Amino acid sequence: MFAINQLDRNILAITLDQIGTEFALTDTQPGLLSGAMFVLVYVLIGFPVARLAAHRNRRNILSAAGANIGVLFAFLVGAIAGQALGWRWTFVIVGLPGVLLALLLRFTVAEPHRADAGTPARQGSLFLLTWRTIRNDAGLFHAMCGLAVTGIVTFGALTWNATFIIRAHDLSQAQTGIYLALIVGILGGLGTWAGGAIADRLGADTSR
Repeated sequence: MFAINQLDRNILAITLDQIGTEFALTDTQPGLLSGAMFVLVYVLIGFPVARLAAHRNRRNILSAAGANIGVLFAFLVGAIAGQALGWRWTFVIVGLPGVLLALLLRFTVAEPHRADAGTPARQGSLFLLTWRTIRNDAGLFHAMCGLAVTGIVTFGALTWNATFIIRAHDLSQAQTGIYLALIVGILGGLGTWAGGAIADRLGADTSR
């Protein structure tokens, strides 16, 4: 499910130059669309969804794991379909698996048992409680700050790498997508695995 989530999130990157050219946009305009507007919608929707996940049926609002697979398919499918069919049909093609997967999850996966099902409901704001927990744990707080900073670089690169390569190296959309799918999807996946293995090894020696 997370792979599909990443597919939908990153499909805009490989079609960004195509969309900008069609509507005669400056780079700032698609940058705001893929950056500021995405964050605004994602954050605003994220709070009520998180609240539902905490108090309601989580099966119906679940999103799981697989970022590198999603990025791989975003560049691969997005590039080939975008060049052959245009960006509009590309959005339709990559959107359908998410709808089908949501229906499959809804009707085939049971709601997981809650460990705290028998305990009284927590009083007060879950958001404020979460913030206080993070703020009072120096290691967790610094990790969150680090993730925020690296996220700026990571998502900025994912958004503009394809456009830069197409313009600077005179490659087609399909060629660019295949290269990025192999580099970011496969090598990025190996890097994610290796990073976890290294963290396990270092974590065995020190609590930091």
